[in-house]
Amino acid sequence: GNAVESLETLQRFVVPEARRLLAAWDIEKPQSPNRWFWEFVHPRICALARPRFEAGFFGDSVESSFKELNDAVKRIVRDTDGRELDGASLMNTAFSPNNPVVRLTPLATAADRDEQQGYMQIMAGSMTGIRNPKAHGNLNPDSTKALHLICLASLLMHRLDERI
Repeated sequence: GNAVESLETLQRFVVPEARRLLAAWDIEKPQSPNRWFWEFVHPRICALARPRFEAGFFGDSVESSFKELNDAVKRIVRDTDGRELDGASLMNTAFSPNNPVVRLTPLATAADRDEQQGYMQIMAGSMTGIRNPKAHGNLNPDSTKALHLICLASLLMHRLDERI
């Protein structure tokens, strides 16, 4: 073909395809994670966080993630021994390496006890440093930070599912 036909071909096919690819690329950016991201997030966290995140409520998506984690641990402790605890004190009681309600390791070795204590500290710290400030203030992390925090909540929820 000639130059005019080539330009017409570009306008009809290449330009729309380029626009489609750019739109798809935009979906892949952190502020709008695509479906594959959410497939890696724990289902209970995803069900609560994703709609809030996609609506632009990043802080609420984080808060709901950690509230769900807290509620999951709270139910286990309440069903096990009837205690009503919350937040960091709940996590310190539930995951204590000395007498855990929720056992993540066999606790047979020092490494087992260290892992149990480490998760106890991460869980308690998450309640104190992430859930509580969001619940008691109007904090609004950007989309990237929100995704990082949702991933942390998801990891902890998955670890809770793996308890022994």
